[in-house]
Amino acid sequence: MKKFLSLVLALVMTMSLVTISAGATEYKDLTDKDEIQYEEAVAVLNRIGVITGYEDGSFKPNANITRAEFAAIAARFLDDSHVDDGKGDFSDTADHWAASYIRLDAKAGWINGNGNRFDPEDFIIRAQVMTIVNRMLDRTPDKDHMLPEMKKWADNPEDAWYYEAVQEAANEHDYNRDEVNVETWTVLKEGTNWAALELGWAANNGAPASKAEDAGSGDTQS
Repeated sequence: MKKFLSLVLALVMTMSLVTISAGATEYKDLTDKDEIQYEEAVAVLNRIGVITGYEDGSFKPNANITRAEFAAIAARFLDDSHVDDGKGDFSDTADHWAASYIRLDAKAGWINGNGNRFDPEDFIIRAQVMTIVNRMLDRTPDKDHMLPEMKKWADNPEDAWYYEAVQEAANEHDYNRDEVNVETWTVLKEGTNWAALELGWAANNGAPASKAEDAGSGDTQS
């Protein structure tokens, strides 16, 4: 399944994992900036050093994104307490350009790989992105503790390995956690207006605006 890099970045930008200073890096003038549909999201992540583009100055917003590239994006959200000790490579990542990022993600519990392989050059799919982002946000969905009126998808059957991750990402909700850290959904909420949120972050030089300014209701599509 094709996954557009710009859409991935718009998703990642919404994560409240880091505090971003207004004095972050200036937006790099990417050579293909006019092709970027989610330019505000790209600009914010560029300012905070999460994405940099390619050596030729392009961003390639409509290209597929590899598992290694997404691992690098994810790892840049880790704080300084996470240090790479050079140990713990998968069998196919030791000499890869993203090896350090992949090790950091694995030690944070964000990625598991496939056995002892990570397949860094495979294109990442939507379900894998949702699974990783849920882990980054410490979300622990369980299909037996969701709400029957939640939004569902015809191509997300309950027996799919990604069912819980997709439902978690596609339904905004409140929840409680039990003693074993499982989420029990309590109420579904109206979808956040991510377009307004994105514009609010961009207008604030990458710093989150107040909830009153950047959140609203509206239909969203994952």
